[in-house]
Amino acid sequence: MAFAFLVNWWRNPSDRLLGYSTVTFGLTGSGMLLLALRGHVPNFLSIDIDNILIFAALALGWNTFRFMNGRRVLMAPLVLPVVVWFVSCRIPAIYSDTSMRTAIASLLACGLFCGYWCEFMRTHATKASNRKVLLFAAGANVLVFGAKGIYSLVTGQPNKLLDGNIWLALALFAPVIFVALMAMAGFWLWQARAVGQFAARGRDRSPDGRPQPSRVRPQCGDAVEAGLLAARHNGAAADRYRPFQGDQRRLRASGWGSGSAGVCRALQELLRKSDLLARYGGEEFVVLLPEADIEDARQVAEKLCTHIADL
Repeated sequence: MAFAFLVNWWRNPSDRLLGYSTVTFGLTGSGMLLLALRGHVPNFLSIDIDNILIFAALALGWNTFRFMNGRRVLMAPLVLPVVVWFVSCRIPAIYSDTSMRTAIASLLACGLFCGYWCEFMRTHATKASNRKVLLFAAGANVLVFGAKGIYSLVTGQPNKLLDGNIWLALALFAPVIFVALMAMAGFWLWQARAVGQFAARGRDRSPDGRPQPSRVRPQCGDAVEAGLLAARHNGAAADRYRPFQGDQRRLRASGWGSGSAGVCRALQELLRKSDLLARYGGEEFVVLLPEADIEDARQVAEKLCTHIADL
């Protein structure tokens, strides 16, 4: 997953969300690798550094979802669990006691997953069914790690929790499932965010200074309504639209520029200052002609079509 996000980040280096996700899964993968190597590498790596990496990954992942929801990044979840774990590992009585280490690590993870659950409650950029799955996964981890931490703290026997109980053993597999779901959620929300940004750019960017397709429909609706209202008192109004397919090379050769911007510039030369010209779709344009009747509109439309054909 880290590699998948890294590839997208490399293609979109300005997207901090992809950077956060890359680091999150990179830390998670490194921590899980050290955990798998326990007994084959020094305890400092497989216990101390391993959990520090995982806590940092969980905290960064939580902040990644906060960032996607337009909320500020919190430093406390990034710093506090790492500091608590590092200090605990420096105390011999805790470091030598497996049950105490398990209790502290489980309760810290429980707190971080509570943060995920709260953030998913605020997340509305994904489908309701996907959101329910994420809430379930985060809630399951809260219960599992909370139960494991309390059990280890009270009984001093963290490993006995699994003995002879296949259901609890399966329940403790929940974190692995959650990592996979978190990866999918990251992609879901990133896609939703990317689509939203793309739509926003479509609304805000105009090469010829005219409204873009996503803004034209409501604006044209307002303009047409205003034009028709004025026509009731002052005369008539007509509007029609039709598709234009401008050849970009010929438009450039004519000095108008390419694409819709060139078409707009070419058409505007034939219209009055009072006429409204807007791009309605990818190859569709709307022209509002105040104080024009249907015959005037027909003549203007034919003139515009002939002009574009001549180009």
